[in-house]
Amino acid sequence: GIKNSRPEEYYGMNWLPNGDGFTFTSLKIIDPKNPEVKLNTSLSLYDFKTKTIRNIFGEGLTPKTDNRLFPVTHIKGNHDKYIIVYLGGPDTFWDSYYTTFKDLENPSPDWKPLRKKSHKVVYGIDQLIEDDYYYLTYKDNGQSSIAKLNLNDSNKKIGQVLETTDEIITNFISVADSLFITTSKHGVANFLYGFKDDKYKKIVLPMLSTEIDIRKGNNGSVWIGAKSPLKSVSNFLYKDGKVEQLNFYDSGTLTNFKNLIFKVVEVEGHDGEIIPMSIIHQKGLKLNGENAVFSDSYGAFGTMVDVSFQTQFLSFASLGGVLVRPHIRGGGAKGHKWHIAGKKQNKPNSWKDLISCMEYLINNRYTSSSKISVFSESGGAIPIAMLVNKRPDLVGALIIGSG
Repeated sequence: GIKNSRPEEYYGMNWLPNGDGFTFTSLKIIDPKNPEVKLNTSLSLYDFKTKTIRNIFGEGLTPKTDNRLFPVTHIKGNHDKYIIVYLGGPDTFWDSYYTTFKDLENPSPDWKPLRKKSHKVVYGIDQLIEDDYYYLTYKDNGQSSIAKLNLNDSNKKIGQVLETTDEIITNFISVADSLFITTSKHGVANFLYGFKDDKYKKIVLPMLSTEIDIRKGNNGSVWIGAKSPLKSVSNFLYKDGKVEQLNFYDSGTLTNFKNLIFKVVEVEGHDGEIIPMSIIHQKGLKLNGENAVFSDSYGAFGTMVDVSFQTQFLSFASLGGVLVRPHIRGGGAKGHKWHIAGKKQNKPNSWKDLISCMEYLINNRYTSSSKISVFSESGGAIPIAMLVNKRPDLVGALIIGSG
């Protein structure tokens, strides 16, 4: 067996297009007590024919890289010509290299630079189509875009496919001769577009979606999984310009949640920045300052707060509570710039945004301070703990997970 791997930590295993083996990130030292256990990692290849393992990127091979970074790959297609390796680490964006799968047969593959950290390429949201490499990137102004690079072009000229303004691109796939692209606005409203012949059109789904998952179907079709805060996953099939709803199962009638409403309000922050905050409560809620509030936020690592269908939270709202999710800076609700605006020296913006959101709820008579509970986990524990430190008068309870 393979004993020097932790696939759950290093983005798993990736099958070669020909099925003759798979890649994985391997550790030189496996003793968890050794301080160098996560140094000098390599990308390795297991060959089914020879039943051998060999390193294809990393220690002892060219290019020489920082031994603190770990090489990972993400092989998506059975017809891919190239393999791309990213050097993972604590930064948001990573350096990457590429070579052909045929070149992997050589003892020392010829890895060529592809993108640098400064190009702000998002790991895993990319696509290879013949010699063209499509990837999601962020511009200096914070806008997201899909760019194209021909790997067989010696000039490496970059072409722009799509750039958004007030929406953030979250994913895309290629199907037949088209690209299908999902976007998010303020971390709560998600949209789907089709892109073909330098033109794109909006594909309208018959529901409000806060998360959209897209996968390649058969014969040029696209499988769509749409999530909503008040409804479990709905599945659709898009083909020949039409959206068809798929009923795989009967999710049942959840009568307790039929009387709930979902909305997004805009809260003015301490510096005039607008903070989106999603709210779920019963229809006809009385704004008398007496309602219990449960706040679920995060504000770290550019991560969006999960606003999908979650019965454990909706049960609170069905009993008369107000469920709020402030999309504070440090998270990804408004893209990369929103993350940077709540990171490092800008971290105070995260808890100041949270303070503004709690004040909004009190000033608009949703609740009073003693009836507010704030919750978060891990990196999100920093903003809620600082909220209580800075404004102990503002909330009644603090709940921290994995603080």
